[in-house]
Amino acid sequence: MKTDEELEKLKNEVLRKIGRNVMLFQQMEQLLKFFLANGYFSSTVGWADVRKPIIDC
Repeated sequence: MKTDEELEKLKNEVLRKIGRNVMLFQQMEQLLKFFLANGYFSSTVGWADVRKPIIDC
């Protein structure tokens, strides 16, 4: 069985890695919000015909 000190080190390592992933997720989220707010998106009519609606109204 691992000692309390080893378990504490493992716990800190796991939390450190989770924290890094949360920070990366937040950065990606900010970038997507920036694109939505400042981006200019366009498409051709032909492309829209190929896409099927997700929800039928």
